[in-house]
Amino acid sequence: MKSKPKSPALTVVEKYEHCKSRMLRTFLSDFKKNSNSKDAFDKAKGVIRQFRASKAIANLNQIKGLYGELSYFYKSFQEQELTPEMAIGYKGDFRGIIRGKPAVIDVTTNPSFKKKGDYAKIRGNLQNGWDYYLGVVNIRKVESELYPLMLPICKDDNVGFFVLVYDEQGRTGQNMYGYTSDLQYLIRYNPACGGDEYDAVEEVVSTYNYILGKPKNVVKEIYEDHTMYCDETNITPRIEKEIDKDINEHFNDIALFFRKLSGLTISAIVDTTPEVVGYKEVEDVTKQFWVHPHQYIRKNIGEQGEIMDYDIASHVHYNL
Repeated sequence: MKSKPKSPALTVVEKYEHCKSRMLRTFLSDFKKNSNSKDAFDKAKGVIRQFRASKAIANLNQIKGLYGELSYFYKSFQEQELTPEMAIGYKGDFRGIIRGKPAVIDVTTNPSFKKKGDYAKIRGNLQNGWDYYLGVVNIRKVESELYPLMLPICKDDNVGFFVLVYDEQGRTGQNMYGYTSDLQYLIRYNPACGGDEYDAVEEVVSTYNYILGKPKNVVKEIYEDHTMYCDETNITPRIEKEIDKDINEHFNDIALFFRKLSGLTISAIVDTTPEVVGYKEVEDVTKQFWVHPHQYIRKNIGEQGEIMDYDIASHVHYNL
């Protein structure tokens, strides 16, 4: 008798999503039965403890992120009509109604947002017109405060951005053919510096070592999955829409994952990619594979798919 093929192991990103989904389903199911939000809260906390005990999720920042999301949901799900569903084109933690208008809420447990002078409060909407809020949660007190978009103030008093840069440590078994990244940097980026890449990369905030598909290869694989039985003449608008949807979902998951690890709002995900820049000249440049859909960020960093003014990914690769 043939044994069934093993299912592929869940990635660290998928494990987080799985735990979040289970915890919120548990909360809503228990509340529907008993109409007691405190009991539902306690039951849902048990899901997080199970994932931690089994070591399915071991990173303490991820654990804090899950408790933060659950605490926010517990306190606000009725008043703000929260749903743990994706807003159009963006994976916020929750969507709901705040001050009578559709809103997306990103939840963080990072207390640094409360430090005056370190962050600029940027009011504005997402590109779909929905309001955007940052919910800063105190887990111990099970309390939260709402803020607009918070972006870091750089040393020259300009507003900066947190950008995730893909890299690799060298030719290892995982990235021998350039398919994966086993090194990621979260940098503070200042596009208003008026200098070069050395000035634009103001600070390396965090360094991570996760095995993740390199962005250009992920995009290529998604495209090939949808078009393997097509030729160029029958790639329909529906197929193109499905490709765009899958690409957005992948990078939304990545942005959410590193947002939970860092507690910071990530404005863009970038990597080096070869592009024709002159007369048949090909150079590695920094491409934006994902950009936060807040209107302020898109106006000041640019759109998804664009080449950045500063080649910060190459700078990080060769200088760090």
